[in-house]
Amino acid sequence: MLKTTPTQVSQIKISMGEKKLKILFIPEVVTDAHLYRTLTLAQSIKTKYNVIFAASEYVREIIEKESIPFFSIPTMKREEFLFRLDKGKPIYTMDILKNYVTSELLLFDNVSPDIVIGDFRLSLSISCEHWGVPYVNIVNAHWSPFYKQIFSLPDTIDIKKVLGDRISTSLFLLLKPIIFRTQVKAINELRKQFGLSGIGELREVYTYGTYTLYPDVPSLFPTRQLPKNHMFIGPIMYQSPTPMPEWWEKCISAKKTLIYISLGSSGDPSLYHSILTTIKNLPVIGIVSTSNKYQPEPDIKEAENIFIANYLPAMDIIKESSLVICNGGSGTVYQALSCGVPVIGLPRNMDQYLIMNQLEKSNYGKLIRKGDCYKKNLRETIITLLEDKKIKENVYRISKEIKRYDAIKNFGIFLKSLEHTISSDRQEIKDQDLLTLNKDEGEYVV
Repeated sequence: MLKTTPTQVSQIKISMGEKKLKILFIPEVVTDAHLYRTLTLAQSIKTKYNVIFAASEYVREIIEKESIPFFSIPTMKREEFLFRLDKGKPIYTMDILKNYVTSELLLFDNVSPDIVIGDFRLSLSISCEHWGVPYVNIVNAHWSPFYKQIFSLPDTIDIKKVLGDRISTSLFLLLKPIIFRTQVKAINELRKQFGLSGIGELREVYTYGTYTLYPDVPSLFPTRQLPKNHMFIGPIMYQSPTPMPEWWEKCISAKKTLIYISLGSSGDPSLYHSILTTIKNLPVIGIVSTSNKYQPEPDIKEAENIFIANYLPAMDIIKESSLVICNGGSGTVYQALSCGVPVIGLPRNMDQYLIMNQLEKSNYGKLIRKGDCYKKNLRETIITLLEDKKIKENVYRISKEIKRYDAIKNFGIFLKSLEHTISSDRQEIKDQDLLTLNKDEGEYVV
């Protein structure tokens, strides 16, 4: 847990030219996706704007390697975040929120940002509004209140273990309005302490901002009556800057079907053995990226068709693969779909279930629950997806749509439109300057 006493940030003023907008990125780096999405955006604009990055101390080296000024601020430990997520507990207690907001306000006083860009840093909905700086929220559209979600309770929720899937899900849907308000009660209460109005339920809090940017394609998560300050910019593609391992050429030269496997930083590493035991008995090659979360057992180490590394250049490998097995998180899912590769998702939390439910509905892949991840079921699903021509056709079509959305370009256009706002006392962006979606062509236009 975080201490209630606010962590002090550096008091050294940043020396920067005043002509460029000062843009402060503050992701909640409890998973790799939130870190690398914002870092990718920051890298894309760092020569045009004065870019600053604030996050947990343990990512300092990653950020400073990109020559981006870095400030250390409180961040919940990943283990605590995943535990609270697994148990369905509110992510933030009042003490954590107060610590976050106090530290953010101190940081704002220190660097005087023109724009703050967050990714799952929910406390920014308080600190930015209180300080008076535009808050740009990066969040996936499957949390949008303007999208109709397909909800499933994760297997980690205790009530599901007692009542089973059908009863517990029905009970959840019945009580959802109460549950979603309880999850963000601390945020709404703290806003009121700062003289701000409450936001609403969980989805409204998750997507709250002066501007909300969805790193998605709208056909995958269709929305209705989207406000003008909510915009799709397209998936933010990133991969680990890791070189190809020495064994890569051996995998390619074997001329066998390649399957890329990664449960990421927020998946359930206990599933690796079941997955790889199935893979080793198939005429395929399994390429595994563990995010340093899994140590292979002796039988897996001895398998001649399984190759494992802590980190791999995912996109480069997926381009050569026929199937991806992952936790259902947006990062790997979009990497796979952009390459025209179907997905088997083994979700752990609600976020991943929302993505995989929609993916399965769209016939781009299959969702397998942890309790169903036994050898026979997983084997049959793998074979089905490798042979299903309809799924391959569907995935090929969505890959073409994804390629039409250049998130970096759209993000740049959005920031350009904001420059007029900042220079005129942060007035509302004029309708003709907004980044809007041409629904007929599926592309952004100015």
